[in-house]
Amino acid sequence: MTMEEQPVQPQEENNQIIEQANIFFEIESKVGALYESRFRKQLKESLSDAARNGTLVEIMNALCPGKHVEYMKNPNARFTKIDNISALNEVASKKFNIPFEDLLEPLCHVDALLQVQIAQLMWHLMVIMDKRGYLLIDIHSDTIFPNPTDEDIIRAIRTINTAQNARQLQKKEPIILVLDGIH
Repeated sequence: MTMEEQPVQPQEENNQIIEQANIFFEIESKVGALYESRFRKQLKESLSDAARNGTLVEIMNALCPGKHVEYMKNPNARFTKIDNISALNEVASKKFNIPFEDLLEPLCHVDALLQVQIAQLMWHLMVIMDKRGYLLIDIHSDTIFPNPTDEDIIRAIRTINTAQNARQLQKKEPIILVLDGIH
């Protein structure tokens, strides 16, 4: 079969794949640049502080792309509540010069496989953003899952997708990024 005879994917589909890949690489590069940047010392201090407070388990695992963050039940853990996008933006802008909405919004526009990869990167970034513990969207009101699976991450992504984008999430209701009793 010659090059001319090979089936060609529709141009629109090719463009969508390229666009999705570019979104992922952009977020990945931001996370990588963050860790390697002048914030590296500050990041290490924040992680050490969190580890000393007993609120983060296997914290360095959170910095390895492709691995799940692991955490465990700790009834005495102290938590920080971030109730709205504005507060997250303030933290993100001060620490990383990256608006949180800009990081969250791409989750609404990519396919499921790519969303899992981006969600993992987002998970890592949210850990870094709060030195006291994890910033998690509370999607399990009754049942607590001590170890997030791919299904848990996908379920979280679907929650985000229902709002279309981060700004609609803010209008819908405050975002509580805390799972009580877990770290």
